[in-house]
Amino acid sequence: MSHLQPVSGRLFRVEVQDLPASDTPEVFYSVKGLERVVQHILEPYIPGGFDQPFYLPDACQQGTLTLIRPVLRQKTGLTKWCEEALGKMDFSPTWVHILVLDAQEKIVVEWLLEGAYPIGVSVAPLGVDGQAGIIEESITLAYAKLSRS
Repeated sequence: MSHLQPVSGRLFRVEVQDLPASDTPEVFYSVKGLERVVQHILEPYIPGGFDQPFYLPDACQQGTLTLIRPVLRQKTGLTKWCEEALGKMDFSPTWVHILVLDAQEKIVVEWLLEGAYPIGVSVAPLGVDGQAGIIEESITLAYAKLSRS
């Protein structure tokens, strides 16, 4: 089992295909929603010669991806892309790469999202509680297909 190495990441870099090179990549400290699950189970199927049914899936469903990072002073390319799409209700699905980086910022693992587009931008509740906390920004993307490189 010594050949199996668990993946640990310190940062998650996000690259959006249709953004200018100067606007991507962007770094996040939390990524949630990399998933594919069976959406529906079909009716039982009993092939000839078998007495037990098989239940075959008819489609897979992707989750929604949530990217979390501190709010930055300047708007980034990804933030502008999200605001443009959500403000004008003009969605252009594209490819998004999610890269897990190690302490030396080398790529450890990569996922590719096809047909990705923004569906939400939110900021954590603001308040003064006596602590110098970081204000978090969440960006939510929908996507059509997920694959790991």
